[in-house]
Amino acid sequence: MPSTIDTQTMTLPKPRILVVDDSRTMRKAMRRLLCQDFDVVEAEDGEEAWKLITEDQSIQVVFSDLMMPNMNGFQLLRNIRESIHSRINQLPVIIITGHEDDEKMRRQSLSLGATDFITKPFDS
Repeated sequence: MPSTIDTQTMTLPKPRILVVDDSRTMRKAMRRLLCQDFDVVEAEDGEEAWKLITEDQSIQVVFSDLMMPNMNGFQLLRNIRESIHSRINQLPVIIITGHEDDEKMRRQSLSLGATDFITKPFDS
């Protein structure tokens, strides 16, 4: 006898995104903005983010600051784009920065393969 599935109660897992910023305040603000629709994972620098990206195959999008200790956003972006794994090198990477010279940063980020560039502060 065939069973019926109640699609009303089934929920798909939320897409997992990684927010990378050395500012805890910014990470928490991003989490508040995105947690309704996404499973948000946080990293405080590029080094921690790279470790998460290589270990967690469910990460689907990366939001990253540029100016961080240990590994900055430019190096993280290079690592992602130069990865031999298509799951990693095809990840959408959105750069978020509040740097005063944001036009130069935007051009450099996009030339390294960023998917998009957002200047903070931004409206929620």
